Amino acid sequence: AEYGSLAAPIAAALFLGMTKPVISYLAMRKGVAMSLSDASAMAAHYGGISAVTFFQAMRFTSASGHPAEDYLNLVLHLMGLPGIIVALTLYSFLLRAEQLEPSDSPELDRVYAESGRPSILEALREVLFGRSIVLSVGGIFVGMVLASSGHTDATSFFSEFLDGFLVLFLLDLGIISASRFQDFLTLGPKLTAYAILSPILNGLAGLTLGHLIGLSQGGQCVFASLAASASYIAAPAAVRSAIPESNPAYATTCALAITFPFNTIVGVPLFYALAAAWNQ
Repeated sequence: AEYGSLAAPIAAALFLGMTKPVISYLAMRKGVAMSLSDASAMAAHYGGISAVTFFQAMRFTSASGHPAEDYLNLVLHLMGLPGIIVALTLYSFLLRAEQLEPSDSPELDRVYAESGRPSILEALREVLFGRSIVLSVGGIFVGMVLASSGHTDATSFFSEFLDGFLVLFLLDLGIISASRFQDFLTLGPKLTAYAILSPILNGLAGLTLGHLIGLSQGGQCVFASLAASASYIAAPAAVRSAIPESNPAYATTCALAITFPFNTIVGVPLFYALAAAWNQ
């Protein structure tokens, strides 16, 4: 694709990547009354994306005779990682702001006050150089280098062992979430409603943007499906490192057990049908 044709999809992906986590955070804080850490964890999951949903949408549109643009593979990374960064930055900034509020401990208040007022730039710097984001960006960089240089020795290590490591990671994540599933039930109805409504609304936003930037019918479906998805691999790993006090039963259950199957069964076909109707 020409560089000019990439500008609009990149801008749209970055826009969704930066707005999705903020909307998710506000919905959790105001609508569900979650704590700062749990709302930020939800924002990271729903600010991120699902690569599995993306590739499913790519296969669905190809099989339907309206393949999406190949360069949307780039959008996959540009929408997901910024969403997680925004969520973690929001958490770091608001946590610092909460610490400056008066508490029952004058000594603790004095220590926090001496450390200065919160800064969004300082919070961003802290997140960007934190372990979770450094590892995520580093992984993408290593993959790009290996792909461009043609090295096969290291590539075979990642490709052959990736599925096994992924299964173990998701199994561990499932065990931790299941051990605290009772916590999810306390907010179950509201979280379930959000896990279904969020992909619909985000998907419609993605569909509208895809149409406005001139994507094909298949491209609009894929872009909408990507916007509708939530992260259940990259976000849980980042949240576990950056927000260890958050309850994984909330975000992981919503993203993996509700939103992911909903998009697989309903979301992708729905967005394809809407894109088809819009392009008639």
